[in-house]
Amino acid sequence: MAITPTQFVQATHRLRQCEGYLELGMPQHALDRLADIEALGDLGPLGPVVAMLRGKALWALGHYAAAAEDLEVAAQSIHSPHDRQAWMALSLYHRHQGNIRQAIDELARARGANRSSAQPRSPQ
Repeated sequence: MAITPTQFVQATHRLRQCEGYLELGMPQHALDRLADIEALGDLGPLGPVVAMLRGKALWALGHYAAAAEDLEVAAQSIHSPHDRQAWMALSLYHRHQGNIRQAIDELARARGANRSSAQPRSPQ
């Protein structure tokens, strides 16, 4: 069931609180608040934002693989240019894992590069 307009407002307020917890270096508090938000049900357009913040919190706690899963969801779901934070975070994850090629590809996405336009054109 989709959340009500009142719950939507409450969820956005809690998302701002999560961002504050992350800025203060309190990722577990952010995860706890995100769990409260997710308990509301189908979050609709807020789902990718929740995934992004959960990914950042998990990263801060050292749970890199779990963080990458949430960041991937966020990066694939959030439209440009708002997806840049997720692509940057994924780039850092792959760099951390030693997968430099993937890190470079995701950094390019974060910067708005289009892979198809970066390849040479065939003569016509």
